[in-house]
Amino acid sequence: MKQRSNLPNMIFIPVILVTLVALLFLFTKYQSSISNDTDNSQEVINNNDNQSSESNEKTWKYISDKGAELVLIEPSDISRTKCPINIKGQMENKGWFFEATFPLKLVDSNGEIVEQTFATATSEWTTEGFVDFDATINCAVNNLSGYKLILMADNAADLPELDDSITIEL
Repeated sequence: MKQRSNLPNMIFIPVILVTLVALLFLFTKYQSSISNDTDNSQEVINNNDNQSSESNEKTWKYISDKGAELVLIEPSDISRTKCPINIKGQMENKGWFFEATFPLKLVDSNGEIVEQTFATATSEWTTEGFVDFDATINCAVNNLSGYKLILMADNAADLPELDDSITIEL
């Protein structure tokens, strides 16, 4: 009578254990990547800790719907913004500029457009990376509470897949 070998069982159990450990590792990595993902819906990522060492100005960082980053230098205190609104910052150029500009608008609490204008690049705009820009919104509003400043990628082709924006609540 032939005796059966235990070799298949001896290989099978370690393979199962290694597979389970690998799956557990991948699951924890996946969970941590989900918890580290931020809501890309234009929230302030950092405001108090991100101060320029040269000018000691507060900067505000926002992320667009499609992941482009905005560093807003002016206005330095969003909650105290008054008209006219002078805007200065750096926009990560992920298709935002066309002919060195991108549109922006001020809307009231009902979503009505109060003013529209264009931000203009003040540094090389055809490059990848961050592009300096400035803009001024001339308006005759005393209290901007509840208003929103909406910066939009200049979608000259008018293709929905190229639309991108950042909304800043004032």
